[in-house]
Amino acid sequence: MEVPPNKYSVSEKFSYGKRYCKTSPTVDETALHAAIVRAINRFNEEDESTYMALMRATIGEAIGLTGGTDEIDLLRRKIDGLNRKMVSLINESVESGEGIESHEAEFKELSDTIELLQGRIQKLEEALASDQVNDSRILQLQQIIADRASKKMEYDDTIVHQMIECVKVYPDGRLDIIFGGGYLIEERLEKES
Repeated sequence: MEVPPNKYSVSEKFSYGKRYCKTSPTVDETALHAAIVRAINRFNEEDESTYMALMRATIGEAIGLTGGTDEIDLLRRKIDGLNRKMVSLINESVESGEGIESHEAEFKELSDTIELLQGRIQKLEEALASDQVNDSRILQLQQIIADRASKKMEYDDTIVHQMIECVKVYPDGRLDIIFGGGYLIEERLEKES
C-alpha cells in the first residue's frame, strides 16, 4: 500500500505537521532548508527567465509594487483583440443578414469585458502616477534580487515564503517543492552526518 504524501504549505509556515496529519514524519529543519535552497538554485539554473519573473513578481508584491506598464500594455492588447472580435461579429451579422440583434448577448459580454479592462488600466495608470516612491521600490526590488544571487547557498525565509507554494514530504525522504505558477522541483532530504 502506497502512503500518500504529507503536504506542508509554505504559506502556512510549515506549521501544521502532526496537528492535522497524525502520521506526519518528523523532518529535520536544517535538512529541509538545505533541500529547499538546492531546489531554488536548480530552478534558477533550469529556467532562469521563469525564475527571475517569479522573483520580481513575488518580491514586488511583497514590497507593494502594483502592476506596471507591462500589465497596461497586456490589457490594451486584450482590449484590441476584443474590439477586433466585436467588428468581426458585426461583419458576420451583416453578411449573414441576421442583423446585429441576433448577437446582442455576445456584444454585451464583449463590451462589459472591455469596460472592466479599461477600468483596470485606469487604476494602474493612477497608481503609477501617484506612487512617487515607485522608483525607490524598483531599486529595492533589484537590490533584493542581487542580494539573493550573491547568497544562493543561504536559506531565506522571506524568499521561500514568497516563491514556494507548497512542499510535499514523502515518507522515503523525497520532496516535491512547488513554486508559484506550478513549477515543480524534486529534491531529497539528506541526513546530517
